Amino acid sequence: SSDLAATRGSISREVLTSGVLEPKTAVDAGSQVSGTIQSLSADFNARVKAGQVLAQIDPAPYDTRLAEARAERIQGEAEAERLRSELDDLRTKAARAVELAKDGLITQAELDAAQMAVKQSDAALKAAIAGAQAANARVDEAAVNRARTTIRSPMDGLIVSRNVEVGQTIAA
Repeated sequence: SSDLAATRGSISREVLTSGVLEPKTAVDAGSQVSGTIQSLSADFNARVKAGQVLAQIDPAPYDTRLAEARAERIQGEAEAERLRSELDDLRTKAARAVELAKDGLITQAELDAAQMAVKQSDAALKAAIAGAQAANARVDEAAVNRARTTIRSPMDGLIVSRNVEVGQTIAA
């Protein structure tokens, strides 16, 4: 009757099988910009968190393009400001020309020329403002591309493969 006595203990079950283990979700972490891999911060079998830096592409060319875009923006804004001042001056001269023409002190051709100068300067200012806005958009684009030189993990997980090495040039 001792064979039927109740005892306390752990129960375990083992399942042995063969096959391929697949991840629930697999995501490729790639690059949206081209360049040379400067550093790798995570390797095969490493656990990573969403947003963690995985790799760094050499940012120097992107830093240069961002600096150039900022300089173009400053230049465009300065040109717009210069044309704004010029337009103000031409408007003042055109207003004087109207008064002088009323008194017959200048010809109609001189009055027309003063008014045409205002219209031309106004058009040039509008073009310069548009150019400055385009330069500002190029700054934004260059800043986004610069930020994309840092490759981050899109999710929490485990790195199952790495297809690049430090010094390797990759394409976007």
